[in-house]
Amino acid sequence: MSSPLIRSAVAAANLIVPRLSSGLLVLTGAGISTASGIPDYRGPKGAYKVNPNHTPITFQQFVSSHSSRQRYWARSYLGYPVIAKAQANAAHKALAELQQICRSHHQSDLPLITQNVDSLHQKGGSEGIVEMHGSLRQIQCLSCAYTMTRIDFQKWLSELNPEMAKVLADRESRPIGTSDTEIRPDGDVQDKALKFSEFVIPSCPSCHTGVLKPDLVFFGENMRPKTRARVEDVSAAANHLLIIGSTCTTYSALRIVKNMKNAGKWVGMINLGATRADTLVDHKWSDDCGVFVPELLEGIKHSLGDTRNTCDQSAIGDT
Repeated sequence: MSSPLIRSAVAAANLIVPRLSSGLLVLTGAGISTASGIPDYRGPKGAYKVNPNHTPITFQQFVSSHSSRQRYWARSYLGYPVIAKAQANAAHKALAELQQICRSHHQSDLPLITQNVDSLHQKGGSEGIVEMHGSLRQIQCLSCAYTMTRIDFQKWLSELNPEMAKVLADRESRPIGTSDTEIRPDGDVQDKALKFSEFVIPSCPSCHTGVLKPDLVFFGENMRPKTRARVEDVSAAANHLLIIGSTCTTYSALRIVKNMKNAGKWVGMINLGATRADTLVDHKWSDDCGVFVPELLEGIKHSLGDTRNTCDQSAIGDT
């Protein structure tokens, strides 16, 4: 006898299959990455649940205060390796396979917009991803637009901060889950014992004076104009929306939902716990994304009469 979760996933598949060929858009949030070891913000074990006083750095603080940048980069220096080493989970891989199913069965794309900055959709094999809030993969200069990879910047910070590099090496030598720091979805860590006043942060190597910042949208910062235009174009072209792992607390995500509903379009949601969009969605499945989405994929494949893997699972996760 099937479990309630499987029956729910089959019911969801029956609603979604007819929409695969008529313009379905997927919007994901931090909840899809929790099974990869990256916590969300507002879920049952999210940053705000663990620490109600958690206050992410704002864009204004970052650009106006050297000490705020020291604090940010010291904490991010310790937290980034966790994000970099994280692997795509079954939900990420299921969405990648669903994209391929859309192409093979319907000769159509399955556009994917994500609020996440962890690059796990890319590692899972998805393509054509619109990253609303940017990515941790790259660093940019706020003055001259010079860019460098975060991997290279991480090495540079290690060279400039040998004592902190020892702290990082000690953290990485411990078993997973035994660290006394709390990781955040953006790679930041909460560590009350961390001393950052002597942390050295370099200026731009190109213009020599510019402030270097991760290529992501901070709290209080506007979405990039090109990204905003892309989000608007993709969502306007869609006829249906499936939200996965997002509470839609940020208005950039909620705006997509409101625009879809104002246009009379269907909206479904997979998310544990209450969200800002609960009164707007047509259907909601309150389940763990990491478990539900793979079952949803199986239900879709069964409905389509396709039990084959439509993408090379051996290659997924190697990108």
